[in-house]
Parts: sequence; structure tokens; C-alpha cells
Amino acid sequence: MKKKTEAVLAAILALCMAFMLAACGNKGNEGSTPAESTQAGQESATEAQEKADASEATEEAPSVNVANPWQDGVSEQDVYVLVNAYFIVPDGAEGVLYRVLPSENLAEMDYKLDGMDFTARMKSTDTFEDISGMNYKWDVDEEQSVCGSEGRLRRAVTDEETADSLLWLDKPMHVMFSLSTAGKDLDGFDIVALAESTYQPADDSFMPGSFVEEKVEKSIFDSYDEILTYLDKGNAYAYFELEGYDGKLLAVTEETYDDLEGHQAAIEATFYGMFNGNVRFIGNAFSSGTAYPIRCDGAVIYAGGNHEYQSEFMNEDGTALIVKDYMYESIDEDGSVSYSGFRRQTNTSVDETVPADAEEGGKLFTSLVEEMTGKPVMDFTVVK
Repeated sequence: MKKKTEAVLAAILALCMAFMLAACGNKGNEGSTPAESTQAGQESATEAQEKADASEATEEAPSVNVANPWQDGVSEQDVYVLVNAYFIVPDGAEGVLYRVLPSENLAEMDYKLDGMDFTARMKSTDTFEDISGMNYKWDVDEEQSVCGSEGRLRRAVTDEETADSLLWLDKPMHVMFSLSTAGKDLDGFDIVALAESTYQPADDSFMPGSFVEEKVEKSIFDSYDEILTYLDKGNAYAYFELEGYDGKLLAVTEETYDDLEGHQAAIEATFYGMFNGNVRFIGNAFSSGTAYPIRCDGAVIYAGGNHEYQSEFMNEDGTALIVKDYMYESIDEDGSVSYSGFRRQTNTSVDETVPADAEEGGKLFTSLVEEMTGKPVMDFTVVK
């Protein structure tokens, strides 16, 4: 009897711990959007008793860590490989992050725009479905065309917030799209207009990865030399090497500037590699000002700004750039500072998230930027 009572108490304690972990887990649900809500399940006393009874006859099973199915910090090219489409980043967007869920052919882009958090998703499918990840009782749920594609517009209004969700299916492209946000006041906000400004229907679905591709309307090239023939006066290029890729890579940029340290530097660049006899896009890098030129030390590419830091390296297969470390500094209306992002030591998994608090996060952000400024500036050759 004593043994059974102890088992029951152990089961009840386990339930309490599960509730505590569930509450904590809901704060950072890996599969949720910024506006996504979740519901925790509840175990009955009968189930607890059954577990206690079972514990008398069985040994305790070893605990198993459930892997996060989302792959964070991926590149635009990783998104394209999975979905066969690119996200279009709206003008003025900040803190852009990509991630993918390969098991569902699902890709996600999170960003901030005009002080609001947005989540855009794409899924490779021919079926209209809700891929938003938002769980609301919708006050509005109506048909809504998006650039001629079948769609639905939904809005939920609660005492705490208003949530908007827009879904649409591009049948010729075989891609399902969603765009969602939530905030205290969405009066006057037009989510359809934002969606249509960041979406190209399949009839015009060529998505250039660089100014070169936009100019010549192609994304596969015979050689690096072919790309150079398309550069205009003032454009620039650089050859470089990067760990994880066997051979030279090519960087191109629309314009450069003299950094007064002997380099023709750039704050935006597109990178190309040779694969199976063809040259194709492998990624981009963007800095937010001339104080932060793009840098490369042979293993990592660095870019950043006053409130953002990002480094990239080759993926495990050596076929595309992925984000190594990413950190974004947010400043609220009341002046409070917080940080978001992640770090990884290898190109196979995310090792850790960054500290969010102002003190520890600020120290890490400062150290990363200082480390970046000590790396070699990528030096471009300007087309005359």
C-alpha cells in the first residue's frame, strides 16, 4: 500500500511538473506564429491513478528529448529548394528571419514592419488549407481574392488584441500562402494590400536573386564570366573562397564605396557558385550602412548594422549559404531594449538562442559587432 501511495504521489508530482513545463513551453512554442495561440491538455485523476498502478509493475522508461522539427536560420535558397518559390521582403522590413519545416514542405518568414510583427508562410501543395498556425475564433471569415488567386480573409477581435490572417492558393505555382499579424489596434490596416505588394503570381513567377538576374531574366548561367558580361559600369565583383566549398565563389554588387582603408567595399552583395557545370545563386548579404561593409574571413561572411548582426557560412552540403549567427536589437516605445536571435557552431543545427535581456544581450551584441569589425573587408573590382 505504501508503495502504491508513493507511486500516486509521484504521478501527481509529475503532473504538476508537466503543467509547469507546458506553461513555460507555450511562451516560446517552436511551431507558432507571433500571434498563434495554443491549448494545453489536461490529464484526469483516473489517468494519474492508472499511471501509478502501472509504475508498480514496470521500470521507469528513459526520457526522450523531442527534436524541434523546424530548421531555423536557413537562407532564401533553402526556402526556394523546399517550396520552389521565394519570399518577397517588403520595403522597410527589419529583423527578417527564415525557417523551414521540411516534413510539411512549409517555409516561414518572420519580420517587423512599422512596429508590427508579421509571419508569412508558403507551402508546396495543390490544396487550399490553413497554414497560418493561428488558432482563433474568427469574427470575420470571408472570400478574398489576392492578385486573382483564391483566398480567405479572417479577423478576430478580443479584449487584448486584434488578429488578421490572409490565406491564398496559387494553383499554377502549386503554392499555398499565408500572411498574419496581431496587435492591439489594427483599425485602418490593410493586410491584403501588404500581401499583394509582396507576392508575384505564377504568371509572372520569375524571382530574381540579384540585379543581374533581374536584368537578363535568367537565374542559371554557364560560367562566372557570363555573369561578368552582364555587369554595367560601376557594378563590381569579387572572387573569394569559403570553407565548405571546393573552389572559387563569385560576389557581385551594384555599387561600392571607398572605405578609406584601401578597399572598394559594399553593403549589399549576391553570391554565386558552380554546381554540375552551371552557376547559380547561393545567397545574399546585406548591411545597413557604410560603417558595416560586408566582410569575409574565408570561413564566414559578416554583415550588420546599428541594431542587427548576421553571419553566414556554407550549409552541410556545400550548396548554399545559411545563417550562422543572427542577433536583432529591439527598442520599444518606452525605450526598453531586448534581443532576439540564435547562434550555431556547426552548419547542422542551432546550438543556442541569444539572451533577450538588455544587459547580457547587449554584451553579446557588442562583442559580436566588435569581432566582425576585425574581419577582412571584402574587396571588389569595379567595372570601368
